Amino acid sequence: MYCSHASDVFGDQDLSDLVKTSRHNNLIHNITGCLFFGNGKFVQIIEGEEQKIAQLYKNIQNDLRNDSVNLLHHNTILERYFKNWSLALCRNKEELDQIFLSEKFRDRGSSSSYAFYLSSLLSKEGLVL
Repeated sequence: MYCSHASDVFGDQDLSDLVKTSRHNNLIHNITGCLFFGNGKFVQIIEGEEQKIAQLYKNIQNDLRNDSVNLLHHNTILERYFKNWSLALCRNKEELDQIFLSEKFRDRGSSSSYAFYLSSLLSKEGLVL
């Protein structure tokens, strides 16, 4: 999980283009996760093979649309939380709730505790949804 600041004004069309390209690339590389965007900040959870995640993270660090890329959390997981999304997008509290209440996520036994943890982390990073 990392956070970064958008390096310039990042509008709806910019976000839409980024998500479309990312979803396509993530499908090719078997990467899943969720992108949170608000107040000019990105927070992203990336799931997949370690080597592919490392390459993607390097690409993100070199992407001119980002400033101040900061790794927040890195660990190995036994099962993906976002296994049914090449890239879920969340821009507000309602979208966050939709993700955690969806059938795609509901089979996770700890989804409510993970949702609380993630909401707390996003608030701590200044991405109030």
